Amino acid sequence: MEGSIFKEIMTDHVDDNGAVHMDGYKTGDSNETGVVIGVVINGEVYWRDPEYQFDPYVKEVVEEIKEKQKLEVEKKRVSLGHAIQFLSPENDHHLVDFAKSEAKEIYTKLKELL
Repeated sequence: MEGSIFKEIMTDHVDDNGAVHMDGYKTGDSNETGVVIGVVINGEVYWRDPEYQFDPYVKEVVEEIKEKQKLEVEKKRVSLGHAIQFLSPENDHHLVDFAKSEAKEIYTKLKELL
Protein backbone atom coordinates (compact mmCIF):
# COMPACT_ATOMS: atom_id res chain seq x y z
CA MET A 1 0.00 0.00 0.00
CA GLU A 2 1.25 3.43 -0.89
CA GLY A 3 2.62 5.38 2.03
CA SER A 4 3.27 2.30 4.14
CA ILE A 5 6.64 1.15 5.39
CA PHE A 6 5.38 -2.43 5.14
CA LYS A 7 5.07 -4.61 2.05
CA GLU A 8 3.19 -7.29 3.98
CA ILE A 9 1.41 -7.60 7.32
CA MET A 10 0.68 -11.03 8.73
CA THR A 11 -2.12 -11.59 11.23
CA ASP A 12 -2.29 -15.36 11.15
CA HIS A 13 -1.13 -15.87 14.74
CA VAL A 14 -4.08 -15.79 17.14
CA ASP A 15 -3.29 -17.02 20.62
CA ASP A 16 -5.54 -19.01 22.96
CA ASN A 17 -7.01 -15.79 24.38
CA GLY A 18 -8.06 -14.52 20.95
CA ALA A 19 -5.30 -11.91 20.76
CA VAL A 20 -4.27 -11.23 17.16
CA HIS A 21 -0.54 -10.68 16.69
CA MET A 22 0.46 -8.38 13.83
CA ASP A 23 3.86 -8.83 12.20
CA GLY A 24 5.14 -6.54 9.47
CA TYR A 25 7.61 -7.17 6.68
CA LYS A 26 9.31 -4.25 4.95
CA THR A 27 10.76 -6.09 1.94
CA GLY A 28 9.64 -8.89 -0.30
CA ASP A 29 12.60 -11.00 0.79
CA SER A 30 11.50 -14.40 2.10
CA ASN A 31 14.52 -14.41 4.45
CA GLU A 32 13.52 -11.17 6.12
CA THR A 33 12.88 -11.18 9.83
CA GLY A 34 9.64 -9.36 10.45
CA VAL A 35 8.89 -6.83 13.14
CA VAL A 36 6.16 -7.04 15.73
CA ILE A 37 3.69 -4.25 15.01
CA GLY A 38 1.39 -4.94 17.90
CA VAL A 39 -1.32 -7.12 19.38
CA VAL A 40 -5.08 -6.57 19.12
CA ILE A 41 -7.11 -7.78 22.09
CA ASN A 42 -10.88 -7.22 22.14
CA GLY A 43 -10.54 -4.37 19.67
CA GLU A 44 -7.79 -2.62 21.63
CA VAL A 45 -4.37 -2.31 19.98
CA TYR A 46 -1.20 -2.60 22.02
CA TRP A 47 1.56 -1.13 19.86
CA ARG A 48 5.16 -2.30 19.88
CA ASP A 49 6.09 1.11 18.47
CA PRO A 50 3.42 3.83 18.70
CA GLU A 51 4.52 5.24 15.32
CA TYR A 52 3.04 2.18 13.56
CA GLN A 53 -0.50 3.37 14.33
CA PHE A 54 -0.15 6.11 11.70
CA ASP A 55 0.83 3.76 8.86
CA PRO A 56 -2.05 3.52 6.32
CA TYR A 57 -1.60 -0.22 5.71
CA VAL A 58 -1.51 -0.90 9.45
CA LYS A 59 -4.67 1.18 9.95
CA GLU A 60 -6.47 -0.88 7.30
CA VAL A 61 -5.41 -4.19 8.84
CA VAL A 62 -6.33 -3.05 12.36
CA GLU A 63 -9.84 -2.11 11.22
CA GLU A 64 -10.28 -5.56 9.65
CA ILE A 65 -9.13 -7.25 12.87
CA LYS A 66 -11.43 -5.10 15.00
CA GLU A 67 -14.40 -5.97 12.78
CA LYS A 68 -13.62 -9.70 13.00
CA GLN A 69 -13.25 -9.51 16.78
CA LYS A 70 -16.52 -7.58 17.04
CA LEU A 71 -18.30 -10.30 15.04
CA GLU A 72 -16.81 -13.02 17.25
CA VAL A 73 -18.05 -11.26 20.37
CA GLU A 74 -21.52 -10.96 18.84
CA LYS A 75 -21.54 -14.67 17.93
CA LYS A 76 -20.66 -15.56 21.52
CA ARG A 77 -23.36 -13.22 22.81
CA VAL A 78 -25.96 -14.86 20.55
CA SER A 79 -24.83 -18.34 21.63
CA LEU A 80 -25.00 -17.28 25.25
CA GLY A 81 -28.47 -15.87 24.66
CA HIS A 82 -29.61 -19.16 23.13
CA ALA A 83 -28.18 -21.07 26.09
CA ILE A 84 -29.99 -18.79 28.51
CA GLN A 85 -33.26 -19.22 26.62
CA PHE A 86 -32.83 -23.01 26.50
CA LEU A 87 -32.10 -23.24 30.22
CA SER A 88 -34.66 -20.70 31.41
CA PRO A 89 -37.16 -21.95 33.99
CA GLU A 90 -40.03 -21.14 31.60
CA ASN A 91 -38.64 -23.60 29.06
CA ASP A 92 -37.43 -26.37 31.35
CA HIS A 93 -40.16 -28.82 30.26
CA HIS A 94 -37.64 -30.49 27.95
CA LEU A 95 -35.22 -31.21 30.78
CA VAL A 96 -35.48 -34.29 32.94
CA ASP A 97 -36.06 -33.69 36.63
CA PHE A 98 -32.54 -34.42 37.83
CA ALA A 99 -31.11 -31.86 35.38
CA LYS A 100 -33.53 -29.04 36.22
CA SER A 101 -31.70 -27.91 39.35
CA GLU A 102 -28.36 -27.94 37.53
CA ALA A 103 -29.88 -26.02 34.62
CA LYS A 104 -31.27 -23.42 37.00
CA GLU A 105 -27.83 -22.85 38.51
CA ILE A 106 -26.20 -22.52 35.08
CA TYR A 107 -29.01 -20.23 33.93
CA THR A 108 -28.41 -17.93 36.89
CA LYS A 109 -24.67 -17.78 36.20
CA LEU A 110 -25.19 -17.07 32.49
CA LYS A 111 -27.64 -14.27 33.24
CA GLU A 112 -25.01 -12.67 35.47
CA LEU A 113 -22.57 -12.63 32.54
CA LEU A 114 -24.88 -10.52 30.43
